[in-house]
Amino acid sequence: MALVLHGLMGSGRNWRTFTRALSAQLARGGTPWRFALVDHIWHGHTFGDAKHRERRNPSRETLTNGACAVDLAARAVGDFATHVRATQGGARVAAVLGHSLGGKIALKHLARLHLDDSLPNHPTQWWSLDSVPSAVSATTDPHGVQRVIDAIRSLPKTFASREELTGKLLSLPGAFPKDLIDWLGTNLAPEHPREGVNSRLTWMFDPDGVAALYASYKRDDGALRVALDPPGDGSYNPCEVHVVRAERSTRWPVETESALVKRSETAGSRLRYHVLPNAGHWLHVDNPGGLRDVIAPELARLHASLP
Repeated sequence: MALVLHGLMGSGRNWRTFTRALSAQLARGGTPWRFALVDHIWHGHTFGDAKHRERRNPSRETLTNGACAVDLAARAVGDFATHVRATQGGARVAAVLGHSLGGKIALKHLARLHLDDSLPNHPTQWWSLDSVPSAVSATTDPHGVQRVIDAIRSLPKTFASREELTGKLLSLPGAFPKDLIDWLGTNLAPEHPREGVNSRLTWMFDPDGVAALYASYKRDDGALRVALDPPGDGSYNPCEVHVVRAERSTRWPVETESALVKRSETAGSRLRYHVLPNAGHWLHVDNPGGLRDVIAPELARLHASLP
């Protein structure tokens, strides 16, 4: 089984179409995989579903300490993996695929397993999909993420319709791209589902939790060390890290990419570095077939190596 970790302000369902196609491709080749789409803390059903909100999300006081938010999310992924093993007949999690924020959470989860001396005793793969594993400058906002978060936190918590959200975003200083506004609208859900179309809409994520995760994502630089030198060894608990950069992505520092390329070309390295052509940051949307062709052979190889 593989866990799939979405990016900031998203949810597991963002990867449903891609993983269904990837699963079918692998099954046709005789190496079937199951994919569990995880909603991070403060996101998706983990936040929106009342029965999960209190049990699976950190306390409100934790939101003030953004420095630990990614680590908290990594711990939550570990809890989810334990739940999978307990409820799915002991199913082994042999791969973790994370996009954007999810990529850094995946690497932090790997580091946490190593720290706790609990790495699986079977081969594993850890995928970081267009997720820069180094720190982001705290004084700049090169991709406008902080501006989006600030805009969302300035708005009301509920809306009569998606059109109301669009109007409020358009009324703010500066222009947001239409595709971004449309995507943000998909992250609204009925505040009271039983009321159906009469319910007001609210976010499927906690804006304050999102802010804490992004603050942690920017400050954290430990993920690069994990990518360059994956923990474990070549026998008892071998693991590989696969870093995928989208060719058109503009968020990669030259020094980070150079370090990854150099290490991946070193003999004996367990880091694999891939560049996906014809794709921007939303690589599973821009070039889904190409991304499947990168991932599928590696997961098939891993499947064949599992005892």
